[in-house]
Amino acid sequence: MALSKATYEYYPNGDVKKQFNYMKNPLADGYLLSNIVVYEYDTNRSPFSALTELYYVAFQMPSKHNPIKETMYDSANNIISTTTYAYTYNNDGYPTKGERKTVAAGQTNAPVSQLKYQYK
Repeated sequence: MALSKATYEYYPNGDVKKQFNYMKNPLADGYLLSNIVVYEYDTNRSPFSALTELYYVAFQMPSKHNPIKETMYDSANNIISTTTYAYTYNNDGYPTKGERKTVAAGQTNAPVSQLKYQYK
């Protein structure tokens, strides 16, 4: 039995709406809900949408569009953190650069990570 697993709920357009993350229960058979991540997206095509298992193993389940907000909740539905994204797009609608900011619950500020996308 794996130490963790995830299940998904989808928007009608196929984007991941919620990711339910579970950890193996050390005291019994089965899993316990660890956290839930709720996603919101832009309307532009994600450069990662064509990737499948490799992207999932390294990051998250790929969606058709770019995430603009991810809110993580604990198993009691309390917010753990909120991650927001802002993008600059090329003429084809793909992101060329972006910013990611994750703010933990109870905090008001956090460092901003710079994202860069290159296409060949």
